[in-house]
Amino acid sequence: MKLKLQFPPEPAFAAKHAEVAVTAVKEVKGQLLDYSPESLNLIDLIIQKFRIDGLSEDQISETVFSFGCYAGEVFVRHKSAKWVNPKDVMPADIAKNFPPIGV
Repeated sequence: MKLKLQFPPEPAFAAKHAEVAVTAVKEVKGQLLDYSPESLNLIDLIIQKFRIDGLSEDQISETVFSFGCYAGEVFVRHKSAKWVNPKDVMPADIAKNFPPIGV
């Protein structure tokens, strides 16, 4: 599946993808994502609602990607994690099964 993202799916743009999630949740739900660990509960509830509503992967793939970046950015900000490209930190035969961005 080819994602239609505003920024490349690369570690250098992960925080910008997270900002997309923050903006979308504010506009659609009227709620603020503040990068706190507790805010991940809201992301979880929204994703559960997607499933309940029967939305397809094609309908939500970009949104779920930005939510994943938001969750990763929470780890970056609170647990001293860092964004990486899996091919730079794991064997190639394993990294090929992962997206080009991770924490």
